Amino acid sequence: MKRGNFDSSKLQNFLWKLFKKRIKCDILITGDRSGFGERMLLRQAELPDVDVLIAGHHGSKNSTSKELLEAVKPETVIISAGADNPYGHPAKELLHTPAGELVIDFGQLMTGWVEFDCNLPEGAKVFLQFGELLQYDNFYNENLRSAEAQYTYIADGVCSHIRPRFTFYGFRYLKIEGLEGDPDLADFEIVPVWSGFDNVGEFSCSNPIINQLQSNIWWSFHDNFLDIPTDCPQRNERLGWTGDAQAYSRTASYNADVQSFFRQWMVALRNDQGEGGRDGAPAGGIGSTVPTYSRTRDASFADGTTWAAAVCMVPWQVYQQYGDRQIIVENFEAMKQWLDGMHHYKVPGFEALSSRTSGLADWLSVDSRTSSDICNNAIYLAMVYRTSIMADAIGEKEYAATLRERYEAGKRAFNEAYIDPATGMTRSISIQTGEIGGLMDSQSSYATPLAFDIYSDEMTIQSGPNAGMSYKAFAAKRLAELAA
Repeated sequence: MKRGNFDSSKLQNFLWKLFKKRIKCDILITGDRSGFGERMLLRQAELPDVDVLIAGHHGSKNSTSKELLEAVKPETVIISAGADNPYGHPAKELLHTPAGELVIDFGQLMTGWVEFDCNLPEGAKVFLQFGELLQYDNFYNENLRSAEAQYTYIADGVCSHIRPRFTFYGFRYLKIEGLEGDPDLADFEIVPVWSGFDNVGEFSCSNPIINQLQSNIWWSFHDNFLDIPTDCPQRNERLGWTGDAQAYSRTASYNADVQSFFRQWMVALRNDQGEGGRDGAPAGGIGSTVPTYSRTRDASFADGTTWAAAVCMVPWQVYQQYGDRQIIVENFEAMKQWLDGMHHYKVPGFEALSSRTSGLADWLSVDSRTSSDICNNAIYLAMVYRTSIMADAIGEKEYAATLRERYEAGKRAFNEAYIDPATGMTRSISIQTGEIGGLMDSQSSYATPLAFDIYSDEMTIQSGPNAGMSYKAFAAKRLAELAA
């Protein structure tokens, strides 16, 4: 090991991570108080090969410089705060709110923690609260619900560099209590954290609004990819919601190399797959979050197809984007179990559709008419079709043929069940009895099946002004009218 002066607590914490993950590496530690170690390194004719660099913490005198980072080019950089630290994010503005609060604005929502220098007498207490936004120019965190998002430091009388451990926050604003007078902004900095992947995609254009949208996408993506793909990093959820992962997996791949990230998350998904057995439930159910927050494997077959479809959708997107067949091999049995379990539950009269489709679907829909089952059956059939392609890709020809038969039968049943032949409009059905209900005619009931190519371009409307038009063509036409 090559080293200069270092913060021993940071080293111990980092080595614990290394031993846990069984990583073998050459470690360089820099960032001593005087900057002597870094200057000596930069004077060397030949810099050492470094796998991991533990960089210096707060303050321009001991932060690791960009010059050294570029010269050493480590595979992994573990960095804490510093004024010239390229991975840190300095405080932007000190606010005195109308409510009399002392708040630091860091100018950007991020996932991570705050680091600060503290030189207070023994027993003095600093209380920090983390929030996303201001309300009426005051600090606000009620949207975090039951998440406390706070940190208390009790000084020991020694000048110290402080950071929370064993946690992270999603925040932009930091409310401070316990200091006398205004803090020095240079003493505070966010250290953003996310899983280690390479950023591979960039986008910019002449429209600043679209550029800001891309910036929002970039930050939201990184803020929610810390070990698992979460829905939010700040409130009392921050769980690995399967629906969020399957919906975003393709977009993520355009911004970063997430192939390994999703392969490791799929290990957790397989481990959490339901074992079935309760009331005759088949094995293979996928819950709404991975990892699950239950101590036992689910004995039912979880209902919520759009979320559970992650078992097929994530391998599909990784396969499509990276040509990775290994992820198909690794997850083939899990995909098969889930698809066979969905096939086990049938809609009377429309047996190729699944009746296990009443759970989570069109989240926060724009109207109340869209049934869960029309969206869930659409994505279920899409997963049947896409998995048939994946099965072919790894030589599982027999199961691929079975899935193609299920898909063709399911697509036909979908159009017979959910489309009113007289008008071409969507309608509801009872997935328990197969009984036909009233017209649905909503945006999502057209958009979701269109997105997954479930509408028939052969079956046609039987009467009225749109007679002879295919179900697919009418769905596109009607969606445009409803969205206008």
